[in-house]
Amino acid sequence: ANRAAALSGLEPASPAGKAVLAMLAAEALQDAGDLAAADAALADIAADGAVPELYRDLAALKRLTMEGAPISAADRDATLDALSRPGGPFRTLAEEQRALGLVAAGDTAGALEIFRVLVQDAEATPALRERVQQMITALGGRQSTG
Repeated sequence: ANRAAALSGLEPASPAGKAVLAMLAAEALQDAGDLAAADAALADIAADGAVPELYRDLAALKRLTMEGAPISAADRDATLDALSRPGGPFRTLAEEQRALGLVAAGDTAGALEIFRVLVQDAEATPALRERVQQMITALGGRQSTG
């Protein structure tokens, strides 16, 4: 809580700096257990047109990955759709989140379908591919060979 308060007292020099400070404050709020305030801070960044798109997208992704975040299913789906756009910097991570949401909802087949596509995706990082392969195995699926 002290860290969040200290960060809120800083005056950023640019919209990008504002976004970075707000994300750090949101993390501090999350650590302090104030998930609603952390979610609101990230939502504000994601919606701020003055902030560069990369930072808006990162804030939106952070909202999705924040454990216990008070985000509605409809808002989650809309955010995933926006982040999954072709050429988006967080497209593969958004697809991973979409698949994890399907796992949580009990749709193993749907999740496996996304995971199999991701493991072959040229934009997927080696770390993402490894996580995806582990999920495929954990869900009882087989690796696709090509």
